[in-house]
Amino acid sequence: MTPQAFDKYKRCGAYHWDALSSSFRKHNAITAARYLQVLRVCGRLEGRTVLDVGCGDAKLDVMLAETGARLVVGFDRERTGIDAGRARMERDTAAPVRQRVLLGCGDGYQLPVRSTSFDVVVMTDIIEHVSDPVGFVCEASRTLTPNGTLVITTPYRATEIPLDENHVHEYYPGELEQLLRTAFVDVSILLSDPLWVVELYTKGGWARLFRWFVNGVSIFASTNVFLTWPVGRYPGQLTAVARRPIR
Repeated sequence: MTPQAFDKYKRCGAYHWDALSSSFRKHNAITAARYLQVLRVCGRLEGRTVLDVGCGDAKLDVMLAETGARLVVGFDRERTGIDAGRARMERDTAAPVRQRVLLGCGDGYQLPVRSTSFDVVVMTDIIEHVSDPVGFVCEASRTLTPNGTLVITTPYRATEIPLDENHVHEYYPGELEQLLRTAFVDVSILLSDPLWVVELYTKGGWARLFRWFVNGVSIFASTNVFLTWPVGRYPGQLTAVARRPIR
């Protein structure tokens, strides 16, 4: 992982929960799109077990449990996000859902779980932070059942050198597919988040009107433009789905 300390949870608390809220000011349609895409590609989760590597404040873990997963286990290297997420779970989540979400500190290179014990592993916007992605992916594949699925989201590589100093490496679709084929038989890459829409959404000034429009459509019409508008030449986000781990 990158050496820089991630202090956003200290500054902002469980910000992914706010990003998925119905607050016009706090809602973040980019984050909402990322989580919705994960739920879509996971498919039916009833009775299945899910491992979230780099779970942060565990908002996605709660969504996975609400969708029907029998058990969701989330690990993160940093305790701050986990503690913030637990507090929000206690306040905002029904007890039957909370009981199916387990959180703890853990290293993605050496996950403290048995081999072949999960049906699905998810990694949302974490692979770009790791210095040994092959080892990271192989460790995730170890935890999966023979027909298990790994879902990875990561920003599209729009520049030669990552603009985010915490990103070790960003990926083109072919790069990400090649990485995953070291550990999986079947790999597919989905493109979303038109880059021009991402750039306009994140601008200040007059562009805030566009952000409010996108948030309003996401909150009240349950339509996320980052998933529904044509991607065009450049996506902002990659979602990889890898199945059948190589033993």
